[in-house]
Order: sequence, then C-alpha cells, then structure tokens
Amino acid sequence: MHRRQPVTLAGLPAALPHLSPAMRRIAREVLADPDAVADGLARELARRAGTSAATVSRFTRLLGHPTFTAFQCAVHRERTDAPPLA
Repeated sequence: MHRRQPVTLAGLPAALPHLSPAMRRIAREVLADPDAVADGLARELARRAGTSAATVSRFTRLLGHPTFTAFQCAVHRERTDAPPLA
C-alpha cells in the first residue's frame, strides 16, 4: 500500500480548499504563526482557531501525521531547515 507524504507548512496552502471550515481556521492559524504551533499545545491552537482539541487532532491525522506531536515536530523541522530570508 502506497502512503502519501504528510502535509506540512509548504503544502498547507494547497490543502486549504479541501478542508472543512473548522480545519481551514486551524490551517490559517498554523500558517500565521508556525512557531507557536511548534512550541504550543493542541488546545491552544484549538482555542485560537475557535475549534476543539479533537478537531486539531483530526486535522493533523488528515494531513498524514499520527499525532499532534508528530505534526509539531514536522513543523519545527521545516522551520529550522528553511533557508534564511534575504
């Protein structure tokens, strides 16, 4: 069985049209402040997005990450591997 690559920051904008309204709000919060997501809690992201922690958990699984912590690690890795802005 072929598994697709998990979606992180770079692929999130393309995923927006395919998400429910609640998950779109989560995605926008992630894109607006990825550092807060990498260092924060699922319930804090849920509060900022006006959703529940369960919806945040479903969001991360939908993107291909088994847990919120795995998603955080991927966001952190993507942020630290990104080349500096000129």
